[in-house]
Amino acid sequence: MVLVTTLIFLVIMTMLGLASVQGNSLQERMAGNSRDLNLAFQAAEAALRAAEDEVRNNDIEVGSQSHVIADVSKEDPPISPSSVTYWYAELEKDTAKSVSVSQVASAPAYIIEVLDPPSGSGGASASNEVVDAAFEAQPSEEGLDNTYRITSRGVGATEGASVILQSTFALPPTSP
Repeated sequence: MVLVTTLIFLVIMTMLGLASVQGNSLQERMAGNSRDLNLAFQAAEAALRAAEDEVRNNDIEVGSQSHVIADVSKEDPPISPSSVTYWYAELEKDTAKSVSVSQVASAPAYIIEVLDPPSGSGGASASNEVVDAAFEAQPSEEGLDNTYRITSRGVGATEGASVILQSTFALPPTSP
């Protein structure tokens, strides 16, 4: 009788141990995936900030592949930078610029688009909303629009985690 009780007790302890190991493995995978997604978000955010700095410092030139301003409005049909197709098709054509970030599978990249100035005198057009009405798009002295849409893509430690961020960036009009 003692032998049977001991065997039952041993089986129960083994089952509890296996359940504990499975739960621990699941928690490890969830923590790894969370870290991977966090790295992807930080990489995309770094690329977004680098692009905003590039626009803010006037280091851009429309149509220049080295300064990476994509005029996607001229594509027929237009390709959205938020689509997966855009990042895989266009990145091979050196349309996007990358930023150096450590601990990620590939460097984050960004696209800067010139937005059309709003039609009329007040506010943004329906197709290109400007986030801050104080910075409505107006042509600058160089003939460039002051409103840009910046889209960045970052990946984590593996290519499986990717984050796409997008912002509308407006520069104040240049004073004469």
